[in-house]
Amino acid sequence: MQNSINSSSRNQGLGSFLSFNILLSTTLALFLLGLCGVLILQTRRLGQLIQQNAELQVYLQRTLPPERTSQLKTLFQQMPFLASETAQTPAIRFISRKQAARDYAASSGEDFEKVLGYNPLRDAFVLKIRPAYLQPDSLRRIKTRLENLGGVYEVDYVENLLNQVYKNVRIIIFLLLLFGLFILFTVVLLIDNTLKIALFSQRLLIRSMQLVGATDFFIQKPFLIQSLIQGASSGLLASLLIMGFLRYVHVQIPEMMALYEFDKVLLLGALMILLGSLISLLSTYRSVRRYLYVSLDALH
Repeated sequence: MQNSINSSSRNQGLGSFLSFNILLSTTLALFLLGLCGVLILQTRRLGQLIQQNAELQVYLQRTLPPERTSQLKTLFQQMPFLASETAQTPAIRFISRKQAARDYAASSGEDFEKVLGYNPLRDAFVLKIRPAYLQPDSLRRIKTRLENLGGVYEVDYVENLLNQVYKNVRIIIFLLLLFGLFILFTVVLLIDNTLKIALFSQRLLIRSMQLVGATDFFIQKPFLIQSLIQGASSGLLASLLIMGFLRYVHVQIPEMMALYEFDKVLLLGALMILLGSLISLLSTYRSVRRYLYVSLDALH
């Protein structure tokens, strides 16, 4: 028995255990968890892009004088739901009935004015809406409010599409969150069990250190330091694997770049490093304390 303890002490330093196996298993587990996080981020981004392109078409009455048209534009600019204007995406666009007829003829190759003898289209304003107001209830209230303005004939938008996008994005993110929680639970169990198995080989060394008068903190310290380093390393490796995977996907499918948010992916990587460190640290702490207070008979 004494020879076994001495041999273990010579071959293994305090706090050393199966580093490579733990690093590999923790990295793979965190990689799966990170992929789930990427799917959530990209689903959310896809919904935002679809909603950001949503527009309201405000059709005006045919006999509306130019002065009232200018007044309506001023009113629209003062409304809180109007999106911020940029050089690429103006918040308000005015499309005259003549311009609409020219655009239709250019796209379809048909001139309906020659067939009908008149232009049935109306002058219209196209309004970009803030993302915060793109919920179905908010859009319906905006539609009612605008249609009550004098000079407005009708307000139109792709209601079914926006409602379906809003609903589907929420369902998909909810399901991915549930799946992510399941993976997180699996990751915690995997890392915890892997560390328990690894620390099992150190149980006699821990007891021998107790017998020579070492304090609990002195015994725990090297294990905790190594687990912290391994957890952070696993999180870093998993983050690099995810970035490499995303890079490969973007090279193969360039259109996916529109869903890529570099700052969010960096934040996800930092979260994985923190998560790997915490899980490894807590699992090691629990396992070492178990062997500190287990009976001598249970060690064998």
